[in-house]
Amino acid sequence: MGSKALVASLALLVAAASTAQAQSPQQPTGTWTSRQSGGNFYLGAGASDGTYFYVIGGIQDGSYPTSYAQLRRFDPVNNSWSTLAQLPYPNYYNGGAYSNGRLFTFGGYYLYNQNGSWYGGYTNMISAYTISTDSWTTLSATLGSARYLLSAVATPTALGERIYITGGATTNANDEFNPSNDTVTARTVIPVTAYYHTMASVPSTYKVYLVNGFLNGAQSAACYEYTPPTSASNDNGSWAAKTPITVGGATQARYGARAFTLNERVYVTGGYSGGYSPQTFEYNPVLDAWTMRASLNNGRYLHAAAAVNGKGYVYGGYTNYTSCEEFTPPDFGLPPNAPTGIAQSGSRSETAMQSQADPAQFDGWTNSNITFSANVTDPNAGQQVRFRVRVKNTNTATWTYLDSGLQAQGLISIAWPVVGDGAYDWQWRVEDSYLNSYPNAFASVAAGWVDAFDNANSPDFRSDQNPPADPIAIFPSNVDLDVHHPVGGMATLQWTESTDNGPVAGISYEIQVARDGGFIDIEAQLFSSAGTSNYPVYLTVSRYEKFWRLRARDVGGNFSAWSPPLTFRVVYDDQLDHGAGDSKKSCGMATAVGAPMGAAALCGLGLALLALAFQRRSPKI
Repeated sequence: MGSKALVASLALLVAAASTAQAQSPQQPTGTWTSRQSGGNFYLGAGASDGTYFYVIGGIQDGSYPTSYAQLRRFDPVNNSWSTLAQLPYPNYYNGGAYSNGRLFTFGGYYLYNQNGSWYGGYTNMISAYTISTDSWTTLSATLGSARYLLSAVATPTALGERIYITGGATTNANDEFNPSNDTVTARTVIPVTAYYHTMASVPSTYKVYLVNGFLNGAQSAACYEYTPPTSASNDNGSWAAKTPITVGGATQARYGARAFTLNERVYVTGGYSGGYSPQTFEYNPVLDAWTMRASLNNGRYLHAAAAVNGKGYVYGGYTNYTSCEEFTPPDFGLPPNAPTGIAQSGSRSETAMQSQADPAQFDGWTNSNITFSANVTDPNAGQQVRFRVRVKNTNTATWTYLDSGLQAQGLISIAWPVVGDGAYDWQWRVEDSYLNSYPNAFASVAAGWVDAFDNANSPDFRSDQNPPADPIAIFPSNVDLDVHHPVGGMATLQWTESTDNGPVAGISYEIQVARDGGFIDIEAQLFSSAGTSNYPVYLTVSRYEKFWRLRARDVGGNFSAWSPPLTFRVVYDDQLDHGAGDSKKSCGMATAVGAPMGAAALCGLGLALLALAFQRRSPKI
């Protein structure tokens, strides 16, 4: 279940936005500020560990070929640059990313020495820089193909953090790098060939975006969304075309731009579009819409870009090789209020309560449906809001994501058809149309979700979708039941109780008594109360056999099969001795209706005694 350590971060978020006012999404623009310049840089990669901004490879200061093997770091707090350990091999047109204490460089165009001369070629190599030791290692894992002009981005997924390395001249490849075990897996290819493109991820939604570049060989404004795999097998993720970079109805084709993510939005900076662009475009993935924001102070392309601690940074590129700029994103007002009335509901009143450790308790049990709800409000009047839930079976690590979509403030519900029998946990968050959220979303997605019932106890609810065991009908069977009224009377039906994965006390029984074996002419149909093994029913007198059967119904509303039918008769006994005229099966004796021994046994015993007495009185011949 998710972390609860959110209070301090939320307090900072609210304090920073306390003076914000509701604004149209088109109005706030953000600002760019020049920061400390440094050495030359272009054609390389950028990445961030959340504290520093790194530029990896490319063409930097120094003599050939070491100028292609530089790693440098910008400290935003001290506004200063430092040079770190050199790459294992000179490299440019590479992709870069960060994960769990290491920087990575993927593919590119690398330089190698052969017989005293330097040569270049495309590569599929992957190298990792360990920040704590200031050292590089070339991994045994490689990309699926040698390529350059590719792009890479790290993102959390349902299976853990992954890095996706896409495209390169001229391929549509999509490699997934798992930094926990340094392995590469080919995933669903991009719908187009892509190079000179850029990528960014939106952590809270587990989505990755590929934007512009040369797509299918032409300069493009296109945007593609990639949904990473959500299961360990038979899932390679999927791509979907989204709205291209469009402002004022005009598409903004370009290549060599660079992107980063702030406040769950993608920002695309610079690029070449007939000139060195200073433009900044913001993508809102909830609205699938683009907006132009504040322009850079200097146009550039093939530069480096990354987000660090709530700010965006760009560095170098054509033709501002030593320029560093910092982006302060627009102020989008206050986040939604903490929601109230967060609840789950289902097939029973007890569904609303969190499941207990003992599954025999009714709390939290439902059928194949459950509804999550919350009262969602926002300090900004008129702001639309949405309720989001993620839910998973307690036996898996894979979350299913549910989204109400943007709605008016108030009570919002999400109905979910539970995918299978078992125990489940769920978490929630709320957002507004500006993508402000409660709780705030950080690089670690888990920090952006709150446990149901405000605790990490598991499970939150249980779904019963398996039918109960078949009950066994016992009595009456092949007997006559005597009643003392010529029209009818009460009979007690008895059976062996069913068992189930849910509370046994929640099992009730549907009982049918019919005048025919096909159960078309039904005389009585009723439900017993839960937890019973016998039930009284009023039946009419008849000289014809009746048929009865039952089936079990569990806490989830699932039915067992019908029990095999049993037969019996209901006969009138006026309690007078009519000798041989009494019922053949009951032998004129009143039957204790519902007695487990049954009238047949009593009848057999009476006949035997009468035969013995007659034999003793008969004279011998």
